[in-house]
Amino acid sequence: MPQPQDCQAEACEIQSCIQRNNYDESKCQSQIFALYKCCLNMYQTAEKEGTKPPESSACPLKEIVERRMKRFEK
Repeated sequence: MPQPQDCQAEACEIQSCIQRNNYDESKCQSQIFALYKCCLNMYQTAEKEGTKPPESSACPLKEIVERRMKRFEK
């Protein structure tokens, strides 16, 4: 199962990208996608194992992650 700090690296990548690009979030979509993908994997793994997902300060709530991933699919 992914550890909470696993998604922390992706969150840090977003911050670095945003700073490099003068806070233009639109230039960091691949980093944002990577974070949501990591978080979704964390939630899905916990669900598959029948365990409570670990707490992660880097990940939004499961419902938000699922909704955002659906938008990425479009």
